[in-house]
Amino acid sequence: MENKITWAAFYELSEIYIAPLNLIWFLFASAIAYQDFHYLNIINILLCFLDVFLFDLAVNIADDYFKAKKQGGTLESDIETKDKEMYDLKHELISVQIKLENAEKAMDKLKEENKELQMKIVQLETEIKNNRKK
Repeated sequence: MENKITWAAFYELSEIYIAPLNLIWFLFASAIAYQDFHYLNIINILLCFLDVFLFDLAVNIADDYFKAKKQGGTLESDIETKDKEMYDLKHELISVQIKLENAEKAMDKLKEENKELQMKIVQLETEIKNNRKK
């Protein structure tokens, strides 16, 4: 899979839309230089503007990269925290299920004992009735 950046992503990351602001102060500086020295070297102005423009793009991209990297680190720590919480909840769930199974087994055992004792009561009551009749 190739990692290609789209023009829209580059436009947003580099904040290239701010470039006209850089051009405005460059034009003001050029106008002041022309007013003071009555001379403009267009090639030097364009090269300087290009240099500032590219430097500004690089700084904006680097800034966005480090912001994203920091956010990624924060997200990773959030994921680790959520994973630990999920592990703890799963562990607690398993322990509660084991307790439930043990309680159900104990309840079944007690029901069986209760049934046996009720049968014994009926048997003893029958014996008492039979002994009274004799």
